[in-house]
Amino acid sequence: MEQVTPLVVPQVNVNDDTVLLVRWSVEQYGQVAAGDTVCEVETSKASAEVTADRGGVLVQSAAAPVRVRIGEEIGAIGPTREAAAAYLQARAAPKTAAADGTVKATAKAMARASQEGVSLEAVARSGVHGTIKESDVEKFLAGQAARAQTTAGQARIPPGLAKYVELTGAVPAFDAAVAANLRRSTDHLILASVDADCRLTAAHGIIRQALAGGRMVSLVHLIVAATSRVLPRFPRLMSFAYEGVLYRYRAVDVAFVARTPDGRLYTPVVRSADRADLDGIARVCQAETLRIMRGGVKVEELEGACFTISHVPVGRTTRVVALPSFGQSAILGVSAERPSIELVDGAVVERPLVTLTLSYDHSLCDGVYAASFLAELTSHLERPAP
Repeated sequence: MEQVTPLVVPQVNVNDDTVLLVRWSVEQYGQVAAGDTVCEVETSKASAEVTADRGGVLVQSAAAPVRVRIGEEIGAIGPTREAAAAYLQARAAPKTAAADGTVKATAKAMARASQEGVSLEAVARSGVHGTIKESDVEKFLAGQAARAQTTAGQARIPPGLAKYVELTGAVPAFDAAVAANLRRSTDHLILASVDADCRLTAAHGIIRQALAGGRMVSLVHLIVAATSRVLPRFPRLMSFAYEGVLYRYRAVDVAFVARTPDGRLYTPVVRSADRADLDGIARVCQAETLRIMRGGVKVEELEGACFTISHVPVGRTTRVVALPSFGQSAILGVSAERPSIELVDGAVVERPLVTLTLSYDHSLCDGVYAASFLAELTSHLERPAP
C-alpha cells in the first residue's frame, strides 16, 4: 500500500481545544516538499504555520476558513492524488467501534487532560484504540515533553555565552504562543506611547459606595466603563491596519488582562461595553475572571476585542507600557496606585493617583490624538457623570 501521511491540526496553544484554519498556502492537489508551509492556523493567542512532514501531493479535506479541533485531520499527503484521496475516504468511513464519532475516555483521563489543557482527540490520534485511560494521557504528555526537550536541545547559542548558562528546557507552549501573538502584532505596528496621571478620589468614592451596598466594583471595572464611553469618539484607536488595508471594529468590545496564579495571561472580553452600566460590566468581568481561574474559559470569550486594558497593581510601579494583541492598534496600561501631594487652599492634601499609559500605532494616529483620548478618559474617571 502506498504510504500516506495525514495532515493533523497542531496544538498551538495548550489551553485551546480548537483553532481557526485561516487559509491554505498550497492549492488543492498541489505538490509539496518536506518542510513547506501548507496552511495557517490561529488561536486566541497566536498563529502558526503548519508544515509538511514529507513531500508529495496534498489533498485537503477541510475548506478554509473553518474552526477545527486539535488533532483533527484536515488533509493528507501521498505519493499520488489518488492515494491521498483514498486514505481520506477510508478515514471518513463510519467506524463500528465509535459510530457516534465521539472520543471515549475514563473520568480520570478526562480530568488529567483538562488539567494539562490537552485535547482528548489529540490523544486518540496519537495511536490510542478504544477508551482513553489516564495512562494514555500521561504517555501523550511525556511524548510532548520529549519533543519539546529535543527542540530545545537543537537550539544553539554562541560558544562564548554557552559556558555561562545551562539548558533548562523548552519555552512553555503557552508562553511561546503569547510571544508569537505579540511578535506578530508588533511586526505591523509603529508603536509609540503617551502618559497621563489620573486622580482616584472620585473612583475611590464610587468603589466605597458600591461595597457599602453589597456590590463588588473595582478600578478596572471603572476604567473599562469609562473607556467604552470615550472610545467611539476616537475611532482610530478602534482600528488597525494589515497588509495595506484598514479595518475598524463594529462594536465597542473591550478586553482586560487577567492573570492566573501561575503567571498565564488571558484577555477576556466585555461585549458592547458601551451599552452596559457599571454593575453589568463588573458582573461580566468577575464571571470571566472566575472562569479563567477555574480553567473553563472558551476561545470565543477571548476573541474580537477592539481595545485592551492591562492593570499592574504591584507597588511602586509607576508606568506600564503594554503591547497590543494582533488585530488591535492600541492598549491602555494602568500603573499601581500611589499617593500624590497637592496644595489646596494653602493646605497640603494627599490624594491617590495612577498613571495611564496608552501604547498606540503611530501610523494610524499621532501624539496629539492619543493624548486627547487620555485627557478625555481621565476627565471621565476624575469627574464621572452622575
